[in-house]
Amino acid sequence: MKQCYNFGSLTDARNVFTGLVQQRLHDLQASLARIDEFIRAAVSRADADGESPTDSLRGLIVSREEVDEYLDQSPLSAPDRLADLPALPVLELQDNTLLAQVVSAFRLNELDASILLLCLAPELDRRYERLYAYLQDDVSERRPTVNLMMNLLGRTVAERFTVWERLATDKPLRQYRLLETESKPQQSGLLGQVLKVDHRIVAFLLGEAHPDDRLKQTVRFINPDTPVTAANLETVYRTLPESPMVYMQGRGGMGEGETAAALCAPYEIPLLQIDLPALNELEGGFELGWRLALREGYLNRAAVLLDGWESCLNEHFLPPLVFWQALLDYPLPVFLRGKDSWEPDDIHRIRRLLRLSFAIPDYPERRTAWEQLISAQGVTPDADVIHELSNKFRFTRSQIARAVQSAADRAASHGEPLNRSNLYGGAQAHASLRLGHLAQRITPRYTWNHLILPPDPMAQLQELAGRIQYAHLVNDEWGFAKNGSGGRGVSALFAGESGTGKTLAAEVIAGDLGLVLYKIDLSAVVSKYIGETEKNLNSIFGEAQSGNAILFFDEADALFGQHRSGLFAATN
Repeated sequence: MKQCYNFGSLTDARNVFTGLVQQRLHDLQASLARIDEFIRAAVSRADADGESPTDSLRGLIVSREEVDEYLDQSPLSAPDRLADLPALPVLELQDNTLLAQVVSAFRLNELDASILLLCLAPELDRRYERLYAYLQDDVSERRPTVNLMMNLLGRTVAERFTVWERLATDKPLRQYRLLETESKPQQSGLLGQVLKVDHRIVAFLLGEAHPDDRLKQTVRFINPDTPVTAANLETVYRTLPESPMVYMQGRGGMGEGETAAALCAPYEIPLLQIDLPALNELEGGFELGWRLALREGYLNRAAVLLDGWESCLNEHFLPPLVFWQALLDYPLPVFLRGKDSWEPDDIHRIRRLLRLSFAIPDYPERRTAWEQLISAQGVTPDADVIHELSNKFRFTRSQIARAVQSAADRAASHGEPLNRSNLYGGAQAHASLRLGHLAQRITPRYTWNHLILPPDPMAQLQELAGRIQYAHLVNDEWGFAKNGSGGRGVSALFAGESGTGKTLAAEVIAGDLGLVLYKIDLSAVVSKYIGETEKNLNSIFGEAQSGNAILFFDEADALFGQHRSGLFAATN
């Protein structure tokens, strides 16, 4: 059977994209046209000098006439050949242009914008290279230098050094790495340095939305999965237009990113997540990575979520001063995510630091979320299925939303309505652990009928499964969780010779409960290095808690049969 496809929508999308590119190029053309007349005047003024940068003896001799010209010139002033230039026309940028967005985002003044545009010109049109070589009286100087910017934009000594000041490392053009400086051989000092617009800024002005390639996978934009519903978020939501800082405490995987994105979405503020520990792994190191990452936030007018806050704190639990000040100066909301409670010691800051704590929702909240999200798929939720899912999968609302979406995808793939099997499949897909080489996922293949045991051990196993299945009833509805001091998980010790059915029993229980089973590789967990075994155990139990999985430690004598410093703290 032939299948016909309608490519009209693809063609329309391509036409829209082409139109956007043409509009952006037109905007840049209009901006560059405003400096053309200014450069024309500079060229005309230079013509009066009479010397040509193509002179074969240029740079080999210093003539008496040239010496007299230098002696007659006032110290620190522009050369006579570029003196008395008219002022560069004021750049009237339309608010919807990308250049105007850069000027606004980095709070550039009029002089900054002029410098940026003059440096941008040769990046987009090579004819400016020859024009700048002519103005600098040197065919090898095809790029603008600090000295050229001072000569073109500084009609007086004070104005020349205002240009110098705006090119300092603590001013926006270089602080945010909009401009880079390059030193040429046999030249020293700032005056001879070549100015170049950073390639990410050029790409942005041409409409490239992809983050800086140097950042690799350390930044990403988070889209909101669900709207803000929790009552404890109302205060943060109301104050978001004031661009607060928000400290989000949780062990990770609790929906912190989705919550921050949901808070920003009604205000049409995108959210950029920055992985702070990963910045240390970049080729240029943390400082360069941090500056580039924060610049992406400015370019996209996005709120930022700094993940792994503890990684940037020193032994006194304080961030570097420059780093902290950059966050205080950031004009949009800043979210900090850390595992432990944290308090800044900056008593002079004006910006408020709000706090949010994240934990797994209790059974009633999970049940309500499952009901709402399944109903949103146009399906009447089955009460028993909702009960099972809410009890067995200790998910956050965002995890539940993703599980329901996956279940709907599975149902559509099979051409059937959303049912119990699809919902369990979707939940299990999002219960997977990120344990790498430490564990192996096992797909349960057996049922109770495959397990051959005496009545007493069989009854114990079924009681174990029942304890897990009805944990919410005992802990939440009967209130035993409030009276207990230990964890709410279930631990069991299977003892017996090899081949007596221990692994089989674990598979049967996992299959009966619809949970994911992981077999822990003890050879990868146990390490001869001090602290490594405990670190691996922390990773396993932390992932299992957020992933709702059953862990099976085979041959556990090698691990739990030995006393290790800190081991029990890691496993409690």
